[in-house]
Amino acid sequence: MAKYLKPAAFLGVLIAGLVFVAQSPASVVFDPINRTIDTWGDEPVTDQDKKWTLIDTNLNPNTAVQFFTTVQTTQDVHSSTLNFVGSLPVGTFFIDYSIEIVGAPLLFFKAVSMDTTVPDQSAPGVTVVKLVDDDADPVDDPLRTLTSKNGVPSGLQFFPPLLTKLWVHETFTVPTDGLLTNATNTYTQAPIPEPASVLLWLGLGGTAAVVCWWRRRKR
Repeated sequence: MAKYLKPAAFLGVLIAGLVFVAQSPASVVFDPINRTIDTWGDEPVTDQDKKWTLIDTNLNPNTAVQFFTTVQTTQDVHSSTLNFVGSLPVGTFFIDYSIEIVGAPLLFFKAVSMDTTVPDQSAPGVTVVKLVDDDADPVDDPLRTLTSKNGVPSGLQFFPPLLTKLWVHETFTVPTDGLLTNATNTYTQAPIPEPASVLLWLGLGGTAAVVCWWRRRKR
């Protein structure tokens, strides 16, 4: 004779299964897109659902730029790395660009972080400051300000919800005998809202209601 799980037991199995799925590691890393400052300036770069547009810079036109995307279970990670030729020269440099979510109306920017590589033999004082805003003037009252000094990562900063385009202004300061070999910017995005999660909790709520009804019926 066939045996069936009681509703309460079924609910427990369902939740355990969902937790297992949510915690299961899954990611896809796409091939990077390689450009230089010069070629990026000629045409915006579209990497998956991200459009990177160079606005202005005084960096060497031959500076290598790499764009790459990692799709994870709960979020996508989009990064760009500036690889300076040997090291950025002594002085102060800047870059202005925008990053936009295209063709994905249910996604928004979640957080941003920055990291730099400063060799051990570098003099102290190598500083990169990143200003991020939701309009075309990130210098004036930016939403977020990130700083990486002497190769120490900036840490993660979160955005207010529903942002789909960001404008960025970065400055690179290299003192005498200072060395700065690259700088990486990382943006994460998440769904708005998460329809699957809404349906999940509605389903769990419905199942819980069935469990309560079953228990009352047996009294």
